[in-house]
Amino acid sequence: MMLVSHGVNRYWRRAGVFLCAMVFIIGLHGVSKREKILEKQKDVPNSELALLPPIHEMYNILNNTQEIASVDDIYHDYLSSFQFLCKQVKRIGDLNDGGWDVCFDEPFKVKTNHCLVYSFGIGDKWSFDDEMAAVYGCEVHSFDPSINQSSHRRSDKVWFHNKGIDGQDKIHHPKPKPPMMAPSTPWIMNTLRTIRTDLGHLSRHIDILKMDVEKSEWLALPDMLTSHMLDDVGQLFVEFHWKVEPQ
Repeated sequence: MMLVSHGVNRYWRRAGVFLCAMVFIIGLHGVSKREKILEKQKDVPNSELALLPPIHEMYNILNNTQEIASVDDIYHDYLSSFQFLCKQVKRIGDLNDGGWDVCFDEPFKVKTNHCLVYSFGIGDKWSFDDEMAAVYGCEVHSFDPSINQSSHRRSDKVWFHNKGIDGQDKIHHPKPKPPMMAPSTPWIMNTLRTIRTDLGHLSRHIDILKMDVEKSEWLALPDMLTSHMLDDVGQLFVEFHWKVEPQ
């Protein structure tokens, strides 16, 4: 599986960097596929790969308020480290916010008319979802509980679902937003396993899974890993939202 990260803060503004996360090798089935990926890593221009510290060191850093700034450095060093160089990249959707860079190298290449896309977090930006369906014939499932739309079929190949992604199945009660401050409609939040089960997709390969979910990625990703729901995902697109909450 390939991870594409969009980071957002003062250090990390460059979108479309192709990375191989810790789950990369875990998500590959078959020795021949692993060998192809590892062979391609030789093409990476920088052999200095950023690695995450052992988990006990990460806990020590997080428990030491004087070292909390180093977490920011670790985060950006890791996300900006090229671990896989994709040579065939196409921008799908808007050139600015809303579009994503898709890798068309083997074995990640999206097969026209035989592809499945999950898109979490829409807002008013449909360009990526619509283009994946219209140009590549993908079956696209779009999710966003925050835009006050009921579930519906947007087009021949795009389905909208009024729910969000999380690390557990629950009903979320969002805080009222100014200026009206009226009570918000509760959100249905599900794990990736529940969503795939409900849609009958547990045995299907997901070519692209995209998330721009305003910090919910930190809740959803650990569950995706431990449940092995990313094992058959080709490309994972995530916009990470980094914010240290005051204690």
